[in-house]
Amino acid sequence: MTDRDVIERVCEMFGTRMVVCKHVIDDRHKKQVFRALLRGSGAVALMLAVRPYMCQRRTARIDEAIASFSPRQGGPKLRFSDDDIREMRRLNASGIGYKRIANRYGCAHSHVANIVTGKKYRHVPLSANG
Repeated sequence: MTDRDVIERVCEMFGTRMVVCKHVIDDRHKKQVFRALLRGSGAVALMLAVRPYMCQRRTARIDEAIASFSPRQGGPKLRFSDDDIREMRRLNASGIGYKRIANRYGCAHSHVANIVTGKKYRHVPLSANG
């Protein structure tokens, strides 16, 4: 079996998809790296299943991850209010860069870029007046 075969079987078992990593992580062996991507309630179920077998440090990390999980109900979970979106756009229009805005709101600068350009939060108008 190859690494790819193993990950493909894991993905089949958990009903998830495989991700081929773009960058080689282990430079000594120059092998392609594969990952099984598991998110949401499926990831929580897996963490709960393996939790009894983990050390105290890993158990604490699992508990943190589970505590931060909140399942979506009734549509996508919106992280920012409409006022936050308008403020991000106003800050960017006044010359403040994506990274500074992202630091202020605790998100990635690419997320701010998507918000400012209207790719995300389309329900909030892009007008200068809000």
